[in-house]
Amino acid sequence: QFLRPFVQVPRGVAVVTEKPPPRDPFASEPRPVASLLRFEQLTGEHGHRVHIRGAVVHHRPGAALWVRDHEHSLRVETTQDEKLQPGDEVDVVGFPARGDYSAVLEDAVFKKLGPGAPPAPHLLTDLSSALQNDADLVQLDAQLTDVRHFPDSVGLTLDWHGTPVRAQIRLPENVAAPAAWLPGSRVRVAGVCSVTTDEAGPLGGLWEPRSFQLLLRSPADLTVLQPPPWWTSERIVWVLTGFLAVALGAVAAVMSASRRRLKEQEHRRAMAETEFTAILSERNRVAREIHDTLSQSLGAISVQLELARVHANDISP
Repeated sequence: QFLRPFVQVPRGVAVVTEKPPPRDPFASEPRPVASLLRFEQLTGEHGHRVHIRGAVVHHRPGAALWVRDHEHSLRVETTQDEKLQPGDEVDVVGFPARGDYSAVLEDAVFKKLGPGAPPAPHLLTDLSSALQNDADLVQLDAQLTDVRHFPDSVGLTLDWHGTPVRAQIRLPENVAAPAAWLPGSRVRVAGVCSVTTDEAGPLGGLWEPRSFQLLLRSPADLTVLQPPPWWTSERIVWVLTGFLAVALGAVAAVMSASRRRLKEQEHRRAMAETEFTAILSERNRVAREIHDTLSQSLGAISVQLELARVHANDISP
């Protein structure tokens, strides 16, 4: 079986149009979104443009358009720059193709029919409800766990019933996210659901992905229901860091005082040793003086006195 065959046409061979396109591509009857790329026998319309009609869910001029008809939505890739608002009724003509999870329209053009009421989001209750509303506007309540800033967008991480859900919102340059978007907040988020198919699926049979993402249209799609508690993990880390800094400062102060006291004790000990050495030297000097001079003089005087006493005894009758 050939996959993605291609034909090399020699130079100079003219292309012959066997069946011209309709004069007005919007004149055909609109098809339901749910009928695109169904598992059914291919008809002669395979590979041709199809016409759908619905209400605008979200529009990124020059890039993509999300349209809902009744209960199903579709991502439309179009380069038209005309700005559409949520709720506008449009006719879209494009080539159906297989997207990441559901069908998309490629190389599409649209025509605005008139304004309408903005579509209401579908409330998600479990993962299967998210899979049923791929490319549609959905709403959920979750806990905001992380906020990351990028040059042209803001990335959010949500904890939804224990399942991590990533969300993204595009913001103009130099425009920051609202200050109330703090990790730990309880929030209500509305956005375009996009089922992710990064994990490998089975070779055959029914395959249900296990994750999805949200594309927020504006900051108004996120409402803070409950701000985070004061004792957030970040603040706990800061408080513990402060206590640790104070403890380290106290230890440093105690060590500095101990070193100062040790230096003072060493200085006093050195002074006492110097004083003791001086006293001992003076005592030794005095002892030497007494031994060398005074002791000898006293000894000589004692001898002379003894001789005088003996001589006096000899003279007396």
